[in-house]
Amino acid sequence: MLLITSTVSGEGKTFNALNISSSYAGLGHKTILVNCDMRKGTKIIDTGNTKIGLSTYLAGKNDLKDIIHKGEMENLHYIPAGPIPPNPMELIASLKTNELMKNLKENYDCIVLDGTPLAQVTDSFSLVQFADVCLLVSRYKYTNKKVLKLVLKDLKQKEVDNVAIMLNGNRILNEQYGYGYGYYTK
Repeated sequence: MLLITSTVSGEGKTFNALNISSSYAGLGHKTILVNCDMRKGTKIIDTGNTKIGLSTYLAGKNDLKDIIHKGEMENLHYIPAGPIPPNPMELIASLKTNELMKNLKENYDCIVLDGTPLAQVTDSFSLVQFADVCLLVSRYKYTNKKVLKLVLKDLKQKEVDNVAIMLNGNRILNEQYGYGYGYYTK
């Protein structure tokens, strides 16, 4: 299970969640992408129905089979966030979330959770416990380094040791140092 988060919105977590999910599905793995950001109501994949989703399932209004949508790609399924609830953190922290994660682990090869930004709300901190890897997306020339350090410090204090950082939006420029790739001929 992969939790994808960031420090603030706009760093590319949803873009990367969709691409990673699509990649796993394209490799033949039964994959589900779960939009866990119930605060914004952002549609990752248009299901045509905005009245049901993760929020209605966690509130006990829908069964799991009702909120899972088949994506356009083979092997890709999707759970939308659903309507914006008054208490997203309470829903994420509920026992119903444990039940959901257990069910998804039994039925999918790959589970990608598109979480909330860690520096803005605490919802994703409740999801870290389920993740094998917490992927923290950072955007080149966008992410505030001080905020990133605070989030990393907070993760360390909470003893979250399964964190990986992804740099999004970097453009390799001539003045940057690093290794290149190429072929050499005589």
